[in-house]
Amino acid sequence: MLPRSFFILLAASATCAATAAQAQVTFGIGPKVGYNLVSVRYRDAAAPDQRAGYRSGLETGLMASIGFGHFAVQPAVLYSQRGFTLLQSGTYAPYSPDAYRHDVGVRFDYLLLPLNLAYTQHANGQGAQVFAGVYLGVLAGGRYKATTTYYGFNNGQATSGDYIERGNVRVGDQATGSSSNLYGRRFDSGVQVGVGYRHHRLLAQASYSLGLRNVDTFNGNALFIRNFESYDGAKYRNQAFQVSVACLVGTKS
Repeated sequence: MLPRSFFILLAASATCAATAAQAQVTFGIGPKVGYNLVSVRYRDAAAPDQRAGYRSGLETGLMASIGFGHFAVQPAVLYSQRGFTLLQSGTYAPYSPDAYRHDVGVRFDYLLLPLNLAYTQHANGQGAQVFAGVYLGVLAGGRYKATTTYYGFNNGQATSGDYIERGNVRVGDQATGSSSNLYGRRFDSGVQVGVGYRHHRLLAQASYSLGLRNVDTFNGNALFIRNFESYDGAKYRNQAFQVSVACLVGTKS
């Protein structure tokens, strides 16, 4: 289901278009490529000390800009890598010398449909700009890698060992799927804000986006991922810092 903010932005865009009917309409479309620094808002009531870390991701696709004076509507179709890392260490029992360390990295592959409303410094769309909007994400897959390192003693000698688990991210629920996969919800939606600068065809932007949906489906079957889950179910919400450059052709400067 689309977020309410999506329809509010559509209404705002239509209002801006109507009030700027006498202004020069400009249009541009072109490729966009960017870098994501991504993580999740992670909450687990049973493990409040656990925190998600950041990882890098790619974002690329096609962007358009429809300008009405100082305002511009900016839709896009993007392939976007989201995800997170988790790190946990501890002992198996309160007085046990045996310890462990879990190191998990998860990558989500999304088809992302953002829609932003921008206000530009100049009426022809050039110069500095600020923007805000919403996005709809469709989960297309992904990968994860989980490494568990054991530390202990055997006959007085220190020992250690690694167990590595890899698998895919799929849409669905772990209760009906493979135990080697992680599962997530098909749709994500959220909000985003940012700043940019337009110089002729080139548009550079920096933004922050925050997902409004819990995208986890309680992956209890993934052996070493489940160490980060509680019986109540952890909650994951995507978040990302992004920088990008687009080359828009067809727009009057």
